[in-house]
Amino acid sequence: MDMVSQKASAFVGYIAQRLRHENFVLIDIGCSGGLDWTWRSFGDRLNAWGFDPNIEEVERLNGVETNPGVKYEAGFVSAPADHPAVLARDGKSYWGRNPWDRLAVARSMAITAEQTRAAANEVKVAANAWQMSRLAEDRHINLPTFLAEKGVSSADFLKLDIDGPDFDILQSLSGMLADVKLIGVGLEVNFCGTGDPTEHAFHNTDLFMKQQGFELFGLSVRPYSAAALPERYTSSFPAQAVSGRPLQGDALYVRDLCSPLWADLAKQYGPHKLLKLAAIFATFGLPDCAAEVLTTHRAAISWLLDVDYALNLLVAQSSHAESGLDYPLLIEAFNRNDPMFYS
Repeated sequence: MDMVSQKASAFVGYIAQRLRHENFVLIDIGCSGGLDWTWRSFGDRLNAWGFDPNIEEVERLNGVETNPGVKYEAGFVSAPADHPAVLARDGKSYWGRNPWDRLAVARSMAITAEQTRAAANEVKVAANAWQMSRLAEDRHINLPTFLAEKGVSSADFLKLDIDGPDFDILQSLSGMLADVKLIGVGLEVNFCGTGDPTEHAFHNTDLFMKQQGFELFGLSVRPYSAAALPERYTSSFPAQAVSGRPLQGDALYVRDLCSPLWADLAKQYGPHKLLKLAAIFATFGLPDCAAEVLTTHRAAISWLLDVDYALNLLVAQSSHAESGLDYPLLIEAFNRNDPMFYS
């Protein structure tokens, strides 16, 4: 997912300081390339488990990792073969009406296949050609079981992007989402599909996440051009293009603990989770939503941090950073319908 610049780091770093003995727990399924750098703003308050089948990449990540709370595991996170979601799909394709074979990216990948296959593993990682790497074929990881064995009873954010059985795995984690009190989930989604409820399609993912009590707070769209008239790629390897049909994107789902509908859940989750919720919003470029967490739950969290100071950090992340206004003056200007809020 596209994260924000260092403007978010000041706020997230401040939240990390105020977590005291709590940690921010991240689960990254499909971690080739490493954790997104923005999570590092949590410093030594970051605990993370990364999973990927690319053996060499996992070895590299463990070798360069400096945070003892971050660990990487080689293997395929998967849904149990007897899970109802897997049985319902019954071997059908993960994607319906997938135009992949007609796209420029597929043609380019076929043209460069031999070159990519002979390249170093880091090149394969960059090009998302993970199937050409040495994979941990024999290790399948049931995530709830793995976390239970590691003593992880609470987690905060889950990222899932594995180019395949994402929706099967997501459905198999329905109990875990609530059990470990996850407050944010980042998912790769597909915009192709049919009416089949088992497909890894955005409409199915969105319905499932709403059923789990999450709301959509972010959605990106990656265009892919047709091979009939290839457009320029946006990177140095075949991938999305400057224009084309919407094929894939990244969706951010978060528990909306500022809504009166979830007031009881907000109390149950407690103030530390609320701080982490605000940090997730800031991390994904939503300082307005982070501010709503702070103002809605001021009474519950004020013993942990200086709410007014934190709100000013969020102003610095917003489009009003150059206004010179602090948070109270900004809200005052808004309430008098100041022209600064109009283009």
